[in-house]
Amino acid sequence: MNQNESEVGNEDGPGKNRNDRDSRAAAPETGPDTPPDTPPETPQAPEAPAAPRQLADVETDERARLDLLRRIRTQARVEGGQVGLPRDVLAEALSAGLGALVDEEWYLGRYADVADAVARGVLASGRAHYLQTGIYEGRMPYRVRLDNADYLKNYPDVLASIREGAFRSALDHFVQVGFGEGRSFRLASRDGADP
Repeated sequence: MNQNESEVGNEDGPGKNRNDRDSRAAAPETGPDTPPDTPPETPQAPEAPAAPRQLADVETDERARLDLLRRIRTQARVEGGQVGLPRDVLAEALSAGLGALVDEEWYLGRYADVADAVARGVLASGRAHYLQTGIYEGRMPYRVRLDNADYLKNYPDVLASIREGAFRSALDHFVQVGFGEGRSFRLASRDGADP
């Protein structure tokens, strides 16, 4: 090693000399396995950075979450053990947490009044209805995998009401009133038949 070379503290690495940087860049590297007339390898272009749109989407999502949190903080009214929020703010908060639960096809098939309103353009979607109104009306956002036999075994009154024609099935009772009443239930296995 000569006096111009250094093992450490040099950005070019061990054994490299800053003064030789420009001359090294111009000279092709050759070695015992490289024929003398072989052109130097073309340096690969660096990989492109992540698409700017993806980064912008992340920032937009973050800004939207922070905006929602600010709206909740500034518009919430706490009285005793109750917290009140304007309905649109609450719907937005629910959408962030529960919006993915809404099975649009099932919801519109289950609730004809909502399907009609969506078809007429009064509502944007079943999801929008559920988050603005349906949750407060006791509507379910998706088809629950209720263990019908267990539910009927535990609630003979439900079986009687089905026989009287008040409900079509255990699931119908559960969706319309049982869930809201706080009745206990078991879920059917995922591979079970669809009741």
